[in-house]
Order: sequence, then structure tokens, then C-alpha cells
Amino acid sequence: MWASRSDPDLICAELDIPEKESKKVKKNLSAFKSALTALDKVEHDSFQRLVEFRSALDGMDCKTHREALLAQAKDEQLPEDVFLLPNLPQLEVQPAVILMREILAIPFASVCFRSLDAVTADMFLRVGTLVPTIKYAVSQSFGALYSRIGLPKEYETRRDESIVLFDISA
Repeated sequence: MWASRSDPDLICAELDIPEKESKKVKKNLSAFKSALTALDKVEHDSFQRLVEFRSALDGMDCKTHREALLAQAKDEQLPEDVFLLPNLPQLEVQPAVILMREILAIPFASVCFRSLDAVTADMFLRVGTLVPTIKYAVSQSFGALYSRIGLPKEYETRRDESIVLFDISA
């Protein structure tokens, strides 16, 4: 990307940005370039990448920015079609999210219980099971979502778009 490779002075010169406006453009380009560089520091943790990116853009300390984002997230409610798993003990990973509208059917024959059996790309390795309390909570949440709305979001969107097409005055 041009903005990440080139110097802000060179970009302003190539775009013929007037001198009185170039200071602001250079400042923004420098911040954006720093933010892109910050993204490369962290590979896998999406939240930490967001913190690094926004901290570089705003010129804030990462720790301060992380605390502000976490405080903001605590005040927000999760969408009704999202179920948060605080942890997955079998994998020893950070929290995971179940997207209730993302239903995926996997043939039982494609599910493997040992890593040695998962030899092709169309095989899925089962890494654990949910404890009964969580399993029932997920089922309850899934049932509540689909019993209330009844149909997938895509259908509701297409339905609403189609209703607009009907000429009620005729």
C-alpha cells in the first residue's frame, strides 16, 4: 500500500497538496503509517491488534487504550445471537464466541476424535465437549433465538426487501 511504503512528504508532493493543508495531511498519514506498523507487531490476537492499531492512531499508551476498550465493552450487551464461552479448557485458549446464526452441518463421518485420523482438509478434529451446564445454556439460547424470530436473518432481510416491492395501492 502506497501510504505504508512512502514518506508523507513525498505523498503530499505527488498529490500536489497545498502547503497550508499538507501539515494536517502529513500528520494523518504518519499516524496511519504508525497504526499499520503496529498491526504487524501482533499476529493472532485480534483484540490486541485492535488495541495496537487504535493506540498508534490516537497516540495513546496501549495499556490505557486497552483498559478504555474493555471498560466500553463491559457496558455493551452482546447481540442476542451471540453466546460467549469464557474459556475452552480442552484447548486452554481465551474466550470464544458461538455465533447462533452460523449453523454448519458436518457429516458425522468427517468428525475425527484423534488427530491421526484427520488426514484430509475435509476432516474435522473434535477437541472437546461442553460441560452439561454450558451445553444446556447454549441450547436454551439457541432455542430462545429461533423460537422468537423463527427464521434466519438472511430470510428476514430478503422478506423485508420483498415487501417493499409490493404495490399496496393496486
